Amino acid sequence: MERIAEIADPAVYQGGVWPTESQQLLLRAALLDAPAAAEALAAWKKSVRLDSLDSASWKLLPLLYANLKRLGIDDPLMLQARDLRLQSWSNNQRLFFKTAEFLEVLRRAGIPALVLKGVAMANLYYPDTGARPMADLDLLVPPAKFFELANRLLSEGWKETDGYPLSSFDMEALPSFGFVRPDGFAVDLHCHVLHADCTPGADDAFWARAVPWRLRQTPAQTLAPEDHLLHVISHGVRWCDVAPFRWIADAWWILARSRAGFDWDYFVGRTRFHQVHLSILCGLDLMNRITPLELPAGLLEKLERIPVTAAARVRFIADTHPLPRPFFPRAAAIWGILGEGESRYDVVGEKAEPEKKRRDLFLIPALLLFALRVAWRERAQLWEGCGEWMRGGSR
Repeated sequence: MERIAEIADPAVYQGGVWPTESQQLLLRAALLDAPAAAEALAAWKKSVRLDSLDSASWKLLPLLYANLKRLGIDDPLMLQARDLRLQSWSNNQRLFFKTAEFLEVLRRAGIPALVLKGVAMANLYYPDTGARPMADLDLLVPPAKFFELANRLLSEGWKETDGYPLSSFDMEALPSFGFVRPDGFAVDLHCHVLHADCTPGADDAFWARAVPWRLRQTPAQTLAPEDHLLHVISHGVRWCDVAPFRWIADAWWILARSRAGFDWDYFVGRTRFHQVHLSILCGLDLMNRITPLELPAGLLEKLERIPVTAAARVRFIADTHPLPRPFFPRAAAIWGILGEGESRYDVVGEKAEPEKKRRDLFLIPALLLFALRVAWRERAQLWEGCGEWMRGGSR
């Protein structure tokens, strides 16, 4: 009998932004109708070692089970995939229970909150709450309440999980900070929705269009579908140690559930406002190639016509490439990428043509500003490194 297992050493897989061809096949098997899903499943099984799956593929197996069951496709993997879906469902129920309790605590304290990503996605968009595994709660609170709540959590025994102290957190540079309670309940506390826009007032529209819902009879709020899609794609199109692709399933289900009610004009407007259209354009184009979508005619062309600022181009490169941590080498690497010809992504059955870049001199100020912001954001690590260098030189 075929057995599937997550690989013991994640370092075996190279990092990336775009899903590999085998991951694209798995997405098709988990999302499409018959016979395309069955064909993709067969091709996927031939393209991977089932006993050493990357973690991103492993986390999609509960959704694969849900889709194969829906289609009545019988496969030897179904039994184990069913067990994984049941395990995911059980873990999620515990997370939902703790989330509901936490939301009630915030309500009594007068702290508004929006539930982001997994918890909201599983309950509002996915076919069942076990099809979308997750490990923590992503929660947005107003910037004015962020440090009040964060310090309260620390005073109650929660631990920081981001590898540096809360006192070093800069809410104008980063959108969130992680905490974990002694019982294992983990919360990624957001002061902003988007990595790309942490400016004052950036989240006003997200709050204004928040959608009410109930989690285990507890009142809750989350993003509107258009804002959810903006968040999912812009967050997903980022470099990761294992090429992430669950964002594609998230985005697919948002569109599947929203359909005719989705406000594409508003979506394009917010994409322009936050200057994330490079990520959104690439993300939607890739999705449409892997799992064809019913996009409005001319949508991708409309996104492509949005003027790209120097800052947005530099940020997109920084988000989608592995770069050195020190700011001068990082700036030099970005400058080099600006002049290279590179493919955005390869799709099963087709190859992307290299897209020729050009080095524009007007990008230099944006590049230097980016380098300085990185230096300021990572100033603690910078001073620590300088201290080690000076100690080494004095020996």
